[in-house]
Amino acid sequence: MKRAVVFDLDQILIDSRLAEPLRQERRWGDVYKTIPRLPPYKGISELLRWLSLRGVGLGIATARPARYCELIVKRWGFPINARVCFGDTPRQKPSPEPVVACLKRLGAAAADAVAVGATFADIRAYRAAGAFSVVAQWGIGVSDDVIEACPDAECASIADLRELLAARFTL
Repeated sequence: MKRAVVFDLDQILIDSRLAEPLRQERRWGDVYKTIPRLPPYKGISELLRWLSLRGVGLGIATARPARYCELIVKRWGFPINARVCFGDTPRQKPSPEPVVACLKRLGAAAADAVAVGATFADIRAYRAAGAFSVVAQWGIGVSDDVIEACPDAECASIADLRELLAARFTL
């Protein structure tokens, strides 16, 4: 049994609000320049290291370009084992395809995985893939449609997520 956690990227691992207007305009060159100013949420780097040291596979499933994801992972030194980005699968979330592909790259079964996101599309994709779905409230907050997607759990903080993962994986 390979335990794994799959994360969405923006507003889960990093506070990317500064880049949002540039992304909407598809000004990716300018978005890349903002990466040093898109900080990880307080406690995320420590959580990722803690999980990695315990043998938990860590993945990112995002609709963002691979270069963007790679630059963020490198900039902040996240110990990510697998990434599935825009164009890596025929369909994006809410399709389960990116999550399934990420779990395959991690060598983990959905039944042994937790997936963390903040949007309706994230939660729908995680549930359809068969992973335990967690909605994160520390980034953009939770809208009514996210609750309608029926996440398995809600975490108000990164500390709450760590507690949930410790219990779920008996770490």
